[in-house]
Amino acid sequence: MRKVVLFGAAVLVLCGCQPKERAEPQETKAVTAPGTAGKPGGAGPSTAISTLKDVGDVEQEISISGKLAEQSVSAQIQEETLTNIREAVTMDTITVQPPFPKELWVEFKIRGAAGYGPQPVVLRGTVLRENEPIGEFKTIIGKYARAARLPEGVTPPQLVFQFNVLEGIETPPETMLVFAEADALLMPLDTPEESIDPATATADEAQRTQIRSNPVRINFAATTAPPAP
Repeated sequence: MRKVVLFGAAVLVLCGCQPKERAEPQETKAVTAPGTAGKPGGAGPSTAISTLKDVGDVEQEISISGKLAEQSVSAQIQEETLTNIREAVTMDTITVQPPFPKELWVEFKIRGAAGYGPQPVVLRGTVLRENEPIGEFKTIIGKYARAARLPEGVTPPQLVFQFNVLEGIETPPETMLVFAEADALLMPLDTPEESIDPATATADEAQRTQIRSNPVRINFAATTAPPAP
């Protein structure tokens, strides 16, 4: 019995000495916090560890939601919105009763724009009606997108865009499908946001992806009752 106990203890010791596999660390970089270098009373510039973003992060963290714009809300228009567990819109259905309005505004809102201060994202998007473009938008997701206070002279980036989906239509069809899709360009770490022109910015193919909004289905109710069976 004593030999068995000693043998078991030896096995446990040997197993405990086996080296464990180490996970590859995610690439990080120390970023100097703006306005801290050279301040008196400190031991030096304050730094924070910033994790490099990739296009997978952009696809998971930034989304575009499409819904009826507030200016088009009325008693003759009903809206049904479906969301997922993350409260992101997955489907929006708008039903319009006659008399039909001359304009119907749908807004597309960019969500999840926090955390891209050190590594901005440029969005260049198109709104499509039945796969035909009816408008464009562009913006920058960076340190100013969710800033509580902005430096003097800085205009916050636009995150909500509205489009009249009846533009150019005299008689509304029975139904139409509207959605937005945007090219997302992830800038290199520490790219100054002020130096970016969203209309002309470029990025390597590996730093580009595409984001699509939820579909917005718009139904126009029949103006006459169907014939009796």
